[in-house]
Amino acid sequence: MKADKPGSGISGSLHSAVDDCAQVVSESWAQQVAGQEATRQEPAGAVAGGLRFASMDYGSDAYKQTLALRERVLRQPLGLSLWDENLTEESRQLHFGLLNTESRPVACLVVVSLTGQAVKIRQMAVDPDYQGQGLGRKLMQRVEQWLMARGVKTATLHARTTAVGFYESLGYVQIGAEFAEVGIPHCKMTRNF
Repeated sequence: MKADKPGSGISGSLHSAVDDCAQVVSESWAQQVAGQEATRQEPAGAVAGGLRFASMDYGSDAYKQTLALRERVLRQPLGLSLWDENLTEESRQLHFGLLNTESRPVACLVVVSLTGQAVKIRQMAVDPDYQGQGLGRKLMQRVEQWLMARGVKTATLHARTTAVGFYESLGYVQIGAEFAEVGIPHCKMTRNF
């Protein structure tokens, strides 16, 4: 699905899809992961430097800001566009981030439920103005704590080869051979909690 970039002043199909699917997120993440009745709980908590850890509902302003962050950090440097991807599946995924004092996401990632006890972590991005401050590590640790508290036992991810050392320092182990994704080398990594 191709959509216009946020802030361009043009209402694109992505924005319509985001708005139309926003109510999908009213289902609990716990229901997706564990198949149990539960209410969605906002992960709260201060992180160093006035940042706070939060989940962002699909379709919310904060979610739309994470799309812009992911576009800037993960796609533009490769000459690609996030807006060319079908993002409607993200309505069934969980979105976490670190928000600054203006409630703007400065780091984000997406969690996909694979089974009741396994997830895939994807699309981690840290704003270039905030890189080098350990925010990626803090975000991963907070997300992992949140997942473990809900019975998740295993997380997998596709790491760019340039980030393998970072994920290894968090306890992830490379499995399988290197492969190409979005035109650059990646490795599948996993961690058991």
